[in-house]
Formats: sequence, structure tokens, C-alpha cells
Amino acid sequence: MMCCATSWIAVNYRLHCESILEDRLQGVASTSEAQALGAELSDGAVIRQIVLEVARPIYKSKRVINTDNFYTSVQLLQALKLNGLFGRGTVRGSSKHFPKHVMLEKGFVPEASTAKGCLWITKY
Repeated sequence: MMCCATSWIAVNYRLHCESILEDRLQGVASTSEAQALGAELSDGAVIRQIVLEVARPIYKSKRVINTDNFYTSVQLLQALKLNGLFGRGTVRGSSKHFPKHVMLEKGFVPEASTAKGCLWITKY
């Protein structure tokens, strides 16, 4: 579910169920729009597709999407950035594409950011 952070109004939601995207969008979008969305989302994993589908109405709005560690992945954060959004959430260290060179020893608490300031890493 995606809600507005200031008004708490639900903006969009998706039930986790086995169904076809065209069936879910019947009466909401044309068949060609549903097929185009399906082609766009087919590149990623199912969990990432769910987040991108729910966030689609706010693409290019430069808003922040907060996710928990079940949904957050390096690929999701990159996909959000490509769609004009920011992502915030904990990426599991055991994640398949997690950069191993940033793993820190227990008890070490540094902070770092990229040169362009587009990624901030804090371990706590």
C-alpha cells in the first residue's frame, strides 16, 4: 500500500495474489496500456514489480518511497531512481546484488555518501 506521508490517504495498493495484470487493470486502463505496463514490469523480480506497479502513479515526482527490508533491494532503488523517485530502506546484507565491499565489521559505525550525494550509507 502506498499512502501520503502528510495526509495518510491511501494513494495506491496492490493485493498479493496470483492474477494477470491485464485482468487487474480491466476497466481502468486500455488493453494496450496494460500490455505496455506488463512489458515494462516484466524485467524485474515479482517483489520489485509490485513496488514499481504501486509507485507508478507518482513516477517523476521526486518523492521518497520507504520500504522495509523484505521489499528493498539494490535493483529496486536503481529502478526507482530511473523513474524519478527516491528510495529509502534497509537492504539485507545477504541480498544477491548487495555490494560486499561495503560490509562493515560489527560495532563499526561510519557514514558515507557518493560524490554526487545520491546515495547515503549509515550502519547502526
